[in-house]
Amino acid sequence: MINKIYLNKISDLKEHFSKNGSLILHEFLSEDIKKEVLNLKFIKEYSPMKYSYSKSNFKLNNEILDFISKILGKEINNNFESFSFGWKDYTILSDEINYEYGIDIIIDFADDWDSNFGGSIVYVDGSGNYTKIEPSSNTLILFDKKDNKRFIQYVNNFAKDKKRIFILGSFKY
Repeated sequence: MINKIYLNKISDLKEHFSKNGSLILHEFLSEDIKKEVLNLKFIKEYSPMKYSYSKSNFKLNNEILDFISKILGKEINNNFESFSFGWKDYTILSDEINYEYGIDIIIDFADDWDSNFGGSIVYVDGSGNYTKIEPSSNTLILFDKKDNKRFIQYVNNFAKDKKRIFILGSFKY
């Protein structure tokens, strides 16, 4: 299920993440898990001053959990959610939201997604610095949030009926 190239390079991947605080692996999974995620029943959640998106609970299989745990050097639980962002969906930074620091684990399934649609994941540190993660299909992203807060850019009308779907888990140190 996981791309065999990555399975043979765990120590290199662990070193890269430790050194840089982030890791992006393209062509990460076989098509099986993608089909499972795309067939989930998403439920719309909306709070106009905070967010608009659809989500569903999701459990990763043990192979993926073990792989990520080896890179991070710590066990992670299976507390993931799957998100679907389409036209008019977003999250915003808000003082009312409790941002927990730690590591974000994202598996992105954004097929045929153009960056002009919006929907990028953006981490900001409060002093004007930011890291923008563009949608990229079949990609694993590990990001140490440190003092950063996360939001998802507004998905505009150029997206039409396309959906940006990804799995997200956030874990404290």
